[in-house]
Amino acid sequence: MDKKSTIYTKIGDTGNTQLCDGKDIFKNSIHINACGNLDELTAYLGLVRTYIIKNKKFDNLANNLHRIQLELIQINSAIALACSKEKITMDAVQKLEQEIDSMDATLAPLSSFIVIADSEIAAQLNVARAISRRAERSMVALIKNGNNFDAALLAYLNRLSDWLFVAARFTEKNL
Repeated sequence: MDKKSTIYTKIGDTGNTQLCDGKDIFKNSIHINACGNLDELTAYLGLVRTYIIKNKKFDNLANNLHRIQLELIQINSAIALACSKEKITMDAVQKLEQEIDSMDATLAPLSSFIVIADSEIAAQLNVARAISRRAERSMVALIKNGNNFDAALLAYLNRLSDWLFVAARFTEKNL
């Protein structure tokens, strides 16, 4: 029988961690900051999904959020591996765009900035949008620091915040 691996490594006790390639890195590095922001976004989307699932009105939205969580894990993995073998492609960006267009087609045009807070689900999606923007800024910092990632990763994060904004408006209108 294989021995179960321990969840704690004690490497972090000194403020360091390791990327998947074994490279030691400080926990406050831009790599770990980006991974942490993506992890927070992924976790928060899980929370949003619980609200949506309880509501039983937006099953398709809950399914899309689950797919997005899996795609964010792929992006996080690409960053943690510090390599350019990402699995997220422009096809994933186009999928987000199609979903945005579908939801947005049911909404009135915007003529000013708005506050989204008329429903708990919409408010949760709006918080997720703000976290998504932070994750996007973290990715930009990585790229500006000389890390080479496929353009689809940044485009995906940029489009995701748009998707979350439109999803928040869509749920607010349809509740």
